Order: sequence, then C-alpha cells, then structure tokens
Amino acid sequence: KKDGKVYGLPWELRVLGMAYNAKALREKSMPVPGTLDALATEAAVFTKEGAVGLAFGFNPADATGSAEWFIPTLSGMGAKVLNDDGSAAFDSPQARKLVQYIYDLVHKYKAVPMDVALSGDEAIQQMAESGRAVFVRTGTHRIAAMREKSKLGTDLQFMPVPSFEKGKRSPALLQGWHAAIPAKAKHPDQAWKFIEHWTSKDTQTYQSQSAGYLPVRESV
Repeated sequence: KKDGKVYGLPWELRVLGMAYNAKALREKSMPVPGTLDALATEAAVFTKEGAVGLAFGFNPADATGSAEWFIPTLSGMGAKVLNDDGSAAFDSPQARKLVQYIYDLVHKYKAVPMDVALSGDEAIQQMAESGRAVFVRTGTHRIAAMREKSKLGTDLQFMPVPSFEKGKRSPALLQGWHAAIPAKAKHPDQAWKFIEHWTSKDTQTYQSQSAGYLPVRESV
C-alpha cells in the first residue's frame, strides 16, 4: 500500500462465458445459439430427452456462478448495476426481464430442471464434467479439466454469453488473481521471490497448459 493505494501483481486471468457440447449440436444440426431465447429453446430439446440441456444453478448458498452470469448480462442490457450511492440497483425494467427469463427457463421452456436450478456452482461443473450438460456457464480456467473429464476433448467449445438481441453478445466478465505482499509481512523479500517465480514465463506457461489459466505475460 502506497499513497493510499493498494497494489498487486496479476498472475492469472479468466474469462467467463459458456461451454457447449459441439458434438451434440452437430448431431441435431443445431447452430450455436445467438440469443438467450434460442439458447433456452435449444437446451429444452436436450432436457426433454433426459440430458441437462442448460446447467444453470441459482442456489443462494452458492450463488457465485449465477451472479457471474447475471451481473454482466444485466449490464449489457443497459441497466445500472449500482446506484450513485454505491448500493445495488436491484429493481429496473432490465432486471425484471432477466429474472423473468430465469423463471421461464424452468417453467416455460423447461430447459433447466428444477433440481438443476437449485444447484450450486460446483454441482453445475460436475454435471458438465460428467458429460450430462450440453450448455453450461463456466470460465476459461475450467475448460481444460472439463474437456478431459467429459472425454469430449475439443468438442467442448467455449462461446460468449448471448443477449436478447440477435448478433449482440453479453459483456464478458473478466476475473483473475493478484499476488500482493501485506504491509506487515515478516519476510517481504522471500514473498517477492515467490511472486517473481509465480509470474515467471516458465510458471505462466505451465499454468496455461495444465490448468487453462490465461497468462498475464504477453510473451506467454
């Protein structure tokens, strides 16, 4: 912390979007959905046949995944996420439309079974890794493991989250981890050596290849 500002060194990034089973779409001659309504319609076909067409979980005890989808999608609709005083802008026409869409996923389209809608983020990922889910909200940091565990390989593809408007994507949520040394660290020199190692070209390359993390070094 210096001059009232907190500094950290980024060592990993991830983009949040949607993974989908390209093989399943090919077998039904379905295109990659270009709108949220098309996503619901296509997912409903697979759910009707016993698969998890769309793995979306809104369990309030594990709400990270749903929030990571809801907030950028809402922002892309032109809504304010925060009021001027910093409080959450919960009620807006866009938020009502998006909440209605979530309700419709379960009750109108029947694209998301109720037990899936009440699942948490980890359970959603396990559905994808087992190969049960056709569409799943996830991030680039999970793709490598999901491709391996599901046995889909490159047939598990990644796409931006669509919006309600055809040809328009919802904004991508970019996340990442930062390394920082606490002001009262007892061994700041050793901590800095660790940061140098963690952000080195070799380690960044290893993380990218083994875990699917997006490197922060342009050279990697």
